[in-house]
Amino acid sequence: MLSTGVLTLLFKVSCDQPVNIRGFCCPLGDICFTVTNDPKKSVSCIDALGTTSAAFPTSTAASFSPSLSIIQNAEPALLFSPEKAWNTTQAAAGSCGSSTFHSTDVVNATVSFNYTGPSVLLNVMTSPQGGVFAVFIDDTQIMNRFDTFDADQVKCIRRQYPPFPSLVPPGFGSRNSHSITLMHYGPSTLAPNGTVSSVVQLDSFAVPQFNQNVSGNSRVVSKAHIVVFVVFQLFLVSTVSSQLFQISSDF
Repeated sequence: MLSTGVLTLLFKVSCDQPVNIRGFCCPLGDICFTVTNDPKKSVSCIDALGTTSAAFPTSTAASFSPSLSIIQNAEPALLFSPEKAWNTTQAAAGSCGSSTFHSTDVVNATVSFNYTGPSVLLNVMTSPQGGVFAVFIDDTQIMNRFDTFDADQVKCIRRQYPPFPSLVPPGFGSRNSHSITLMHYGPSTLAPNGTVSSVVQLDSFAVPQFNQNVSGNSRVVSKAHIVVFVVFQLFLVSTVSSQLFQISSDF
């Protein structure tokens, strides 16, 4: 049990980037988030099964953010169905980073992507013509109304799964290979009355690379560092236990 706890403390992902909060971090592979107006007291982590726990102070661990493997919308790894229902268009201002979009106005048209790892990011665009996506992970519908309608502007929306809005796909935590499918559901309920058509636009997918290579500062956590950290933690546990024993003996 001690070894598991030590490794959990060692491998962290910083909350600085996901929720712009300094001083807190989550276990590597988990997602940082906050849902209140007092984020310094409410930073939480959620794992691949949707289990929520409090974030740790960054002072207890090495803190870093994993790199991302970006899958652009034109890459062959993506399966569009029916293929003729999807069009390639030049990216507009406010894109998530791609030079083109894949868009469709055909209801029930889908795009699917197979990935490896505990997490996937979805990048789509809003627009005044934006429709609604249904989102499936491992053939389980986890979200039936991902709304991309915005009456005022075209902008990027990013979503990461997990956390799952409602249902966790059966057996999700026991597999490392997964699939995500987006299906054009139809017009948004926020669109003007009488709207009968809509367009959904895919920018890209991204898969976090949860390994020991560190993004940004090229820092690598070596086995030697792990050994030193574990020994140090064992020393602390031993010292605290001795002190507690001494205190109990005094009484």
